[in-house]
Amino acid sequence: MKRAFGENYSLSSIKERIYYKNKEKLPIANFKKKYYRKVYKGLKINNYLLKTSSFYRLYVHYLYKFGKLPAKNEYKELTPVYFKQKKENARIFEELNFLARNNFKTIQEIKEYQTVCDNKLPELKSQRENLWRKYNKTTNKTQKVEIKVQINLLSEKIATINNHTNICGRCVIRFKKLRKEYIEHKQAKVKAQELIKEDKKKKARNR
Repeated sequence: MKRAFGENYSLSSIKERIYYKNKEKLPIANFKKKYYRKVYKGLKINNYLLKTSSFYRLYVHYLYKFGKLPAKNEYKELTPVYFKQKKENARIFEELNFLARNNFKTIQEIKEYQTVCDNKLPELKSQRENLWRKYNKTTNKTQKVEIKVQINLLSEKIATINNHTNICGRCVIRFKKLRKEYIEHKQAKVKAQELIKEDKKKKARNR
């Protein structure tokens, strides 16, 4: 197939399209275009009091009289740095939720869980391959539906395990990064304290 019709019809490409054809693609920001976020900085109106309090209605009336209302919205430009930080924040929250759900105590426990996940994947993928073979061979529509349900369940399980593996890997990398920063910060603090002591000694000698 690959030789006759090109790379898109290789066995791996066909499998990729079958397994992930329904997978939703996330939108990608076009950094050549400028994006803006509406920021409201005006006074907030209490709708409940507006309906129930005549005094509050009078207060709102004078806000309009003095030009405090309606408040104008400001539009803040969203830079590539904003999108990058937003994505990073989402990843951090995902990692924190994952750690809390699994109640990990040490980095070693995370590594062990990652190994368990990695060991599960080959067997699950093999099961899915076998199901696809059965699906393609059978002509019974009912059986096809049943097999497809099993394939979808396996695909969801594989996707979940892959996600857990990726999160574990990110957690390990983040831990190493934070540990390095902590050690560097501690060393810098000790060095600063030593410099302060040395400076005090010099001042004492010069008196």
